[in-house]
Amino acid sequence: MTTTLSSLPFWRTALFMGATAVSVSIALAAAARGDTSADELAACQRATDPPLKIALCSKVADNSSEIEDIRAEALLNRGFAHAAAGRDADAIADFTRAIAINPEYGAIYVNRGASYARAGEMDKAIEDFTTALTIESADGAALRSRGALYLKQSRFDRALADFDALVALDPGDADAYVARAIAYEQSGDARLAEQDYRTALSLDVDNEMARDGLARLSGAF
Repeated sequence: MTTTLSSLPFWRTALFMGATAVSVSIALAAAARGDTSADELAACQRATDPPLKIALCSKVADNSSEIEDIRAEALLNRGFAHAAAGRDADAIADFTRAIAINPEYGAIYVNRGASYARAGEMDKAIEDFTTALTIESADGAALRSRGALYLKQSRFDRALADFDALVALDPGDADAYVARAIAYEQSGDARLAEQDYRTALSLDVDNEMARDGLARLSGAF
């Protein structure tokens, strides 16, 4: 079976994960101070159309007199927009600037790692996901994403360690079991792969990857 990042159930959730709570707290803090930038930051965060989001976020991100945490949030959101438009080099540049302002904001590393991965810079991506996990060990997005890259590199022990942690983090997440099942399957452990595919289906009866996995393994025993 050929595995690509886009085909893995956990990769689709990697980008933009982990930022919401921090984003809201920054916006609320700005509003509480009565900052006029609060409305601009909120507009930047809400926008979904990439060109509009870039324009709105640039008003805050490129304002050198702005509060640094607010600029970091605007840079993160502008990076989202660049990534969504397929401009990962621009996204990486914004995420890097945001990290320089706030190096303890784990979501930025997760998103820069995702952009590095799509750009083919796997070692840099793994390094960013690892840094995010040193900031927050229970960062599910970082675990999913780093595990995906380890799997892509056939580093099965490390992939399985990340997926074990992911399952422990949320035992009700069917995709976490599918991720681990794929790692077991590719490492040659069909029996444990089957167990995880069946667990995934017990949690999500419509999980196509789990169903397809069981079909592949039907003649393995």
